[in-house]
This record gives sequence, structure tokens and C-alpha cells, in this order.
Amino acid sequence: MNKLLEWLAILSVSDIVTLIATVITILSMMISVCQARKAKSYKEQMLGNLRLIEIINTEKLLSTSIDECRKLQEKLPRGSNAAAIRATIQEKLDNARSKLNDQDNDKDIKKLVVSASEVLGQLREGNDLIDQAKVGELHSKLHDARDLCNQKILDLR
Repeated sequence: MNKLLEWLAILSVSDIVTLIATVITILSMMISVCQARKAKSYKEQMLGNLRLIEIINTEKLLSTSIDECRKLQEKLPRGSNAAAIRATIQEKLDNARSKLNDQDNDKDIKKLVVSASEVLGQLREGNDLIDQAKVGELHSKLHDARDLCNQKILDLR
């Protein structure tokens, strides 16, 4: 302690002010770094939550698409139109595809959604007769994509 007092006695007032300012600057830098780490962690948490919300929304869209696809597998009641059902499924698939990112970990889901959309396109090319094999393939791809969504939801929670 005496050494510190001797050392401070040697320093001029401006040296002491500079020393105190340096210590305060170092402390403020350490606090800033700590706050930046917290902000980065919070940002990553928010991005993860947004991704979870998008996957949940995609899962809901796929579930309604599966319900619509089941209508194609059954005998259509009078007044039902296969083209309208296919259009509804296509709309749901387009919305699901827009919610998924190619660069993210969700590209496997998007790949299945795109594949299901291609099968639906083949169904639309034909006449009004419904190819049950294609409908079954569409149902299978939609189901696989929904299962992948559910798995990702469980992993993210």
C-alpha cells in the first residue's frame, strides 16, 4: 500500500486523471463486450423462435393439404370439383414453400414440398379423371413433409 502511495505521489494530477480515465475506459469496454454477447445470444434465440413459428405454420398448411388430398382419394360428392381441390392444395403448397428457406436446415422439407407440387402438377395436366396412383404418391409426399416438420418442431423445442 505504501508503494502505491509513493507511486501516486510521483505522478502529476494530469497523469492521475489519465490513469483513472484509462481504467474507466477499459471497464466500459468490458461491459460493452458483455452486452454485445447478450445481444447476439438474444438475436440467435429470436431467429430460432421465428424459424419454429414458420415450421409450425408450414406443418398446418401441410395438414390441410393432406385433408384436401383425402378428398381426391374418395369419391367426390355431387357439386365437388377436383380442379378446385387441386387448386386449394397448390395454394397451400405454394404458401408452405415460401415459408421454407433453401439455405437453412429446412431444405429437406422444402424438397418434399416441391416434389409434392410436381406430382400435383402431373395430376393437373391430366383430364378430369383422377389418377389414384398419383394421388397416393401426393398424399405420401405430403405426409412425409408433415412428419419432417413435426420432427423439426420437436427438435427446436
